[in-house]
Amino acid sequence: MTPAWLLHTATARDLITGASPHLRAHLLALDVPRLGISVVTQAALLESVDRLAQAHGDRYTRVADVLDEFFRWVEILPWDQAAASRYVQCRGLVRRGELALGEHDLMLAAHALSAELPLVSADAAFDTVPGLRREDWRQPVSGA
Repeated sequence: MTPAWLLHTATARDLITGASPHLRAHLLALDVPRLGISVVTQAALLESVDRLAQAHGDRYTRVADVLDEFFRWVEILPWDQAAASRYVQCRGLVRRGELALGEHDLMLAAHALSAELPLVSADAAFDTVPGLRREDWRQPVSGA
């Protein structure tokens, strides 16, 4: 499956937890939900579950199972040379004061650019990344 969208970490988290009814509506509106996540997002989600498990014990075993199922449902894009090259370009914009994104978001923006995929995120800060397409699925589906 080749993804048509790259989910931001917060969007993936909201999709997993059901935090946004509009995300579900967007998925239902798709013929085939070809969703991808960056391996950077995968690592962040795994780290969150690990942190919760360390703090709260076995109650988070089910969360880990849900996360494993989610990883089987989406395409996980590896960090490759193209993503690294885009990251270096974006990092240069940050150094020059032309872009204000944190490290995690910078990596996701670079990954979306290198994969030529829109990033599904509610964060308008991504609109300042040259060439990056952003879709906000926390908003109602158009025409619904």
